[in-house]
Amino acid sequence: MTNKEENTMTQEQQAMAEARRARSIEILTREGIPFIQHLPLIEPEGAARIRSQEEIARRAGCVFLTAVCSWNIVEVGEEHQREVAGHFTGILQSWGLWEELSQRERKLFSGEAATQIIQAATWRMEAFVVLAWALGRIPSLDIPRGQFQGDLEEFFPNVQPSSYKKFAAWSRRRPDGEILDEADLIYRIRWAAEDARINGKAAPAGIDADVALERHIALNWLIGYGGDDWDNISIDT
Repeated sequence: MTNKEENTMTQEQQAMAEARRARSIEILTREGIPFIQHLPLIEPEGAARIRSQEEIARRAGCVFLTAVCSWNIVEVGEEHQREVAGHFTGILQSWGLWEELSQRERKLFSGEAATQIIQAATWRMEAFVVLAWALGRIPSLDIPRGQFQGDLEEFFPNVQPSSYKKFAAWSRRRPDGEILDEADLIYRIRWAAEDARINGKAAPAGIDADVALERHIALNWLIGYGGDDWDNISIDT
């Protein structure tokens, strides 16, 4: 959020946002992660546009298949991209999610993605983890010090046509406040990681900068930051 946007908040919203920042700073202090007090506030409840449960579930399905498809392409070689993409496109269509794809995702599932898009997509499972957490399918998000180590098979067993309906049916979106808490925290964690990168240093406190980036993308999408689509989410720090 910019300082101009902060000035449009009501006194109650300002107090909520400041309290949220204070809670984040308490966690950062405990974890040994640097911070700056004057980093802007994020929009609080009543101001942020939190995505609905259905929106999150549909995006989660797209992101999951995007990651799995890209992994398979990397494993067998990009010369087999069209065959791999064709297989996962069939699953995607059985889930009714083709229209939900972003432009870059469509290139991947059409078998026309450049190497850069494929490589970036292999990291998308870390964004999926955030979406699954927001749907109550993962109990908590830890400090992003490494890649997710849980069993991904449990979310979409065998990646069958019926898997998505079960995933969506068993999901329950978390309250706005919980999602905003994580969005505020990752915003400040990413500042620490980016500040270290700019100064030629390793990310502090064992933070995995790539994992933190994927979480920041997913959380900013969840809170509707900037109103951007999935391919163009603002992740400024």
